[in-house]
Amino acid sequence: HYYIQILHQLLATGYRFAVLFAALFDRNGGVSLRTYAFEREECQEDMAYLAEKELEFWKHVEAGTLPPMVLTL
Repeated sequence: HYYIQILHQLLATGYRFAVLFAALFDRNGGVSLRTYAFEREECQEDMAYLAEKELEFWKHVEAGTLPPMVLTL
């Protein structure tokens, strides 16, 4: 669920990488920490797609129209 936000942050900041730390809780009350690393170079295709969709969305904001309710692929 955080991948799109990570892509947006990479686009907005120009950073070369992002690291996501996740605390996962199990049924017994235990916690495990997981680390996920995202390299900008490995996400270029997804970032380009997101940038295109963000521009489409912003055009709706500027025009004062509602964007589609579903993101099309």
